[in-house]
Amino acid sequence: MICGYLRMPSAADDPQEPQVRRTAQRVLTRHLVPGTDAYWDGLVLDLTGAVLVDLDGAGCRFVTANLAGARCEGRTVFDGATFAGSLRLAGARFAGETSFVGAVFDGPIELAGTLFGAAVSFADASFGMVTDLVFDRDAFGAEVSFRRARFAGTVRFDQVVFPGHASFDNAEFSAGVSFDHARFGAGLRMRDATCEAIAYLRWIEVAGDASFSRTVFRRELVLHQSTFHGSVRFHRASVGGTASFGKVRAAAGVGNAWPAGFTETSSGDGWVAVTPDEVSGSGR
Repeated sequence: MICGYLRMPSAADDPQEPQVRRTAQRVLTRHLVPGTDAYWDGLVLDLTGAVLVDLDGAGCRFVTANLAGARCEGRTVFDGATFAGSLRLAGARFAGETSFVGAVFDGPIELAGTLFGAAVSFADASFGMVTDLVFDRDAFGAEVSFRRARFAGTVRFDQVVFPGHASFDNAEFSAGVSFDHARFGAGLRMRDATCEAIAYLRWIEVAGDASFSRTVFRRELVLHQSTFHGSVRFHRASVGGTASFGKVRAAAGVGNAWPAGFTETSSGDGWVAVTPDEVSGSGR
């Protein structure tokens, strides 16, 4: 009954409507917190196309949650939540700030057409059983954080546009990660991260600064035909396999720092090219 009410169209001319929806949401989420007498174990949550206002699902445990096509107004919080089964967010719209800090995703996530209109944080989140996580091109409308996030399966940010700052500091990628054709409007931070498998950053463009300082690439790093308009920092980063920087362009005179074995050469037009050292010749 509660989910059915939240799936009903919002009455725009009723000033009490948002408060009634908040009350219904609190009744629902009170039964989704484990370890309490009110906990409804095994609940399948169907909020398809629902209108949600300031949803607070912090600490909740969801077996199967369907928010496909939902419209989330205000601030949405899932801090410390556990998604034990599938999570459907296809076509969902998050108008305000959204937080999944410390959330655990143990099942598949459907993200086709999902839009985070404001800042969103997946800091300290764990993507455990997700075998192939794919974000849409227009998923993010502002800054996004995956700081200290852990990815057990492959994750793809191919063609994703990041309008604001994108942070992957201290993130752990246990399988492959790809940013092919991604666009970063404000800057990219991937400091102190760990990539256990191949990392693709081909054809990316970063309008601001990019930092990969102290990041460990245990296998291949492919940074092919990418463009950096700000500084690029690989200070104390390490590459265990082969590194490829073919046809990379970066701004000149901004204090770039490349991995060991690579040198930048000025082209005289405000850009530099990055090539392997003639001495090492190994690209490592």
